Amino acid sequence: SLVLLDQHKIDVNESIDDNGNTLLHLSAQFCYLNVVRALIELFQGDINCKNKHGQSPLHVVCNNKLRDNHYLSYIIQIKDIVIDVEDNYGYTPLTYAIINHFHSAFYTLIAYKSDIRKIDKEGNSLIYHAIINDNLIALKFLLSNRKPLESSLNTKKLSDVLIASKGERCCKYLLKYYNEEKLSNKKYDNLDSCNLP
Repeated sequence: SLVLLDQHKIDVNESIDDNGNTLLHLSAQFCYLNVVRALIELFQGDINCKNKHGQSPLHVVCNNKLRDNHYLSYIIQIKDIVIDVEDNYGYTPLTYAIINHFHSAFYTLIAYKSDIRKIDKEGNSLIYHAIINDNLIALKFLLSNRKPLESSLNTKKLSDVLIASKGERCCKYLLKYYNEEKLSNKKYDNLDSCNLP
């Protein structure tokens, strides 16, 4: 592909598969750091280009099971990158980092000022995604840093969210959080009455 780019036979920002992925998306998927460097530095690739799902290469990195910190560290420092770009579902790269338990990406995105108050197109907060995916590390951070975080989990009842959760760690932590840390003057047996954000 780099040879074709060099011969001007393809455009670096042109989609090359049925999902609308560009060479940058594919380099993110397979974590080809040297390729992305060439695409950005030599061929002026658009790091914010989107595929048919509305995902940028940063989405792809944060939704990748390979969890490549070197690739993430490189692309997040690119001058014009949009950290909180939303895909067709309203998910940001931070949402995918939470869903996939990619903790180093989570903290890196937070360090680069990713918005923890983002709500997806179904009305789900990042706290909701942390609970539903049993990501206790993200949940603890989000609850401890929620100063102006006035968002709700979503329109579903909290008990339905907890039933759908992939594990018990977040459920247990939430009961502890509301009983001991936030509402010490009142004890709760279940979370539906806690007015969770």
